[in-house]
Amino acid sequence: MTSPIVKLLDAIASSPFRVAPEAATKLNNIALERSLSLELHDDSNIFAELIPSKALIRLGVPFLEVLWSAAHAYIVIFHEYQQASARNQTMFEVGGTLRTEAAYRLYRELLQAHATCKSTPWPTLEIVPVQFPKEGTDAYVANEVFLVAISWIIHHEIAHARLEHQDVTVAYIQQENEADQAATRWVCEGTQETRHLHKRSMGIVTAILVLLAYDIEAGRSHSKTHPPSFERLILNLDATGIGEDEMIYAFTFVLLEIHLAQSEISYEVDKEGTFRDMCVSACFGLRNVSMVN
Repeated sequence: MTSPIVKLLDAIASSPFRVAPEAATKLNNIALERSLSLELHDDSNIFAELIPSKALIRLGVPFLEVLWSAAHAYIVIFHEYQQASARNQTMFEVGGTLRTEAAYRLYRELLQAHATCKSTPWPTLEIVPVQFPKEGTDAYVANEVFLVAISWIIHHEIAHARLEHQDVTVAYIQQENEADQAATRWVCEGTQETRHLHKRSMGIVTAILVLLAYDIEAGRSHSKTHPPSFERLILNLDATGIGEDEMIYAFTFVLLEIHLAQSEISYEVDKEGTFRDMCVSACFGLRNVSMVN
């Protein structure tokens, strides 16, 4: 395992405890009671999965690479977008600065390679995961968002175990929705402090946006096992309890717009409504595409 993501393996393993520390003792008891364990694999076919018969949660290293690069690209792009807005710019170009261009290129290269099952080494030495980055740097913020995102994904798999979901079932989508909601509640319900809640919500959004990006990249319109990623996005954002005009909805909308533009998907945005309304408009664009495909 030569991936630079290995620098964060200890942090990944501890993230479900650290992201929601108020529930760490309860989580430890659940893990011990159910003998849950975590494994990482180089297999590009593995994203994140629970194997109930073994009480085993497996994570794919290529997927973790994409998720970290997404967290990095998303925070860089949104920061540059905020700066452009402060300057009253009417147009924002993702590749308009070297910083956003490099971040987005890394994300796209890793995403496209993994979505097409191509093995690729880390594309650049300029942007890599750092175990102990300097506070306030892009790498530091990327780590923070990435670790919330992967903790939510792990909590999703833990929820499958807690709710005693099985490998083979006719209720796949219902189980996925239940696991999503359980993971979001676990991550967000324990804090009312705005800064912490926004950080946790941003991680959840990042996790689901990456899944949405895979769906777009692979041209998936329907799934027999998972609800549409754009539905998961709104449902779990709403479950965080954050207000409809809060920054996290603006963050989500900006990234949705970029993914839609990348795929040349057109839609009508509700510019008179809240940031949440704008997010829903963008998701309707994805829904309409899925209905046609």
